[in-house]
Amino acid sequence: MQLSIRGDHRGHLIIKTPYHPGVVKLLRSIPGRQWDPTNEHWIISDSQSNLDDLLKKLHHTGLFSLPESEKAAPPTQRVAPKAPEVPDLTPGLAAMWRELQLAGYSRSTMQVYESQVRRFFQRTACPPAQVTRERIVLYLESLADSIGLSRSGAVHCVSALRHFFRINYPQRYPNPADSIPVPRMSRKYPDILSNIKHRFLLSLAYSGGVRVSEVVRLKLGDLDFDRGLLHIRAAKGNKDRYTILPRSLQALYTQYRNNFMLHSWLFPGQQLSKHLSVRSAQAIFDRALSRTEITKQLSFHSLRHAFATHLLENGTDLRYIQELLGHKSSRTTEIYTHVSNLSVQNITSPFDTLPGG
Repeated sequence: MQLSIRGDHRGHLIIKTPYHPGVVKLLRSIPGRQWDPTNEHWIISDSQSNLDDLLKKLHHTGLFSLPESEKAAPPTQRVAPKAPEVPDLTPGLAAMWRELQLAGYSRSTMQVYESQVRRFFQRTACPPAQVTRERIVLYLESLADSIGLSRSGAVHCVSALRHFFRINYPQRYPNPADSIPVPRMSRKYPDILSNIKHRFLLSLAYSGGVRVSEVVRLKLGDLDFDRGLLHIRAAKGNKDRYTILPRSLQALYTQYRNNFMLHSWLFPGQQLSKHLSVRSAQAIFDRALSRTEITKQLSFHSLRHAFATHLLENGTDLRYIQELLGHKSSRTTEIYTHVSNLSVQNITSPFDTLPGG
C-alpha cells in the first residue's frame, strides 16, 4: 500500500494514502489531525511524538513492512509500500453493463455505476467473495467522515454494488448491498444543493466575464486556482483564451464538488454526459434576478457587461479588458466607456482650466 509522509514549511506533516478503513481509523485517532478535501491529504502537527505514534500505528495495521536493508534507516523511511491486490473487475463489470443495458438503463447511469464499483474495490482491495454488508457500511461511513458524502453519492454507491452482486454473485444471499440505509431526503436539501450550484455558476460567469455559452461548456480541468486562471476553450471565433479566476471562489468550488457528482463537465445537465444547456443557465439567472429588487430588464449577458464596466471603473486598461472578454476589435470593448459611471466623471471640463475658473 503506497503511503507518503512529508513535512511542509508550516510545521505540518502531510500524509497522502489510498483509502483503507484501517488507515483512516488510525489517522482519525491522532489528536489535532485534519483532512484537506481540496488536496486529498491528511495534516498533523510535525512533532517527534506524533511521527513515532503514527509509524507505530501504521506498523500495527500489518499493511506495511520494513525490509531488512532499511532497519537502520531514519523513521520517515521505514514505511515500505505493500500494494494491495485489487481484484480483476473486467468480467463482472462487462456482465453488469449487459444486464443494465437490456433493462433500459441510460449510458450515463451505467457509467456512474461502473465508477462507483471500481472506486469501492480500489479503496477497499477486498475480494468480492469477502465483501459483507458491514464492510460496505464502514466504507460509506469512512467516506462521509473523510471527504464528505452527499445523499446522491451514497445512493449511487449502494445501487451500483447491489446490481454488481445481484448480477455476478446471485448465490450471495442476502445481497451484501441490500437494506443499507442512506441519509433521508430533507425537504430543504435539494434547494440547498441547487443554491450552491447556481451561486457558483453565476459567480464564475460574473468574475471572469464569461458568456453563457462558454460557462456551460467549462470542464473540470479548465479551472486553475493556483494561477488564478480560467481557460475558455473554442470560444467565439473558435479561439481559446484565459480570463480571471478569483481564488476567493475556491471555497465555494470545493463545497460544490463535495455535493455533486462530476465527471467531465463542470456544470452537467440532467444527464452527466451532457453539459447544462444555455436555456437552463438563463433560467437560473432569471430566478436569481426575481429574488432581488432590480427592475431593469436584464439577461445572463448582463453579468458580462457588469464585469467589463466594473473593471473599467476600477482603472483597468481597456486593452486588458478586450483580452479578457475575447473581443477581436477594440471598438467592441469601447462600448463600456459609454456605460461606465466614471467615464464622464473622470473628464475635466475646459471651464475648470480657465484662469479664475
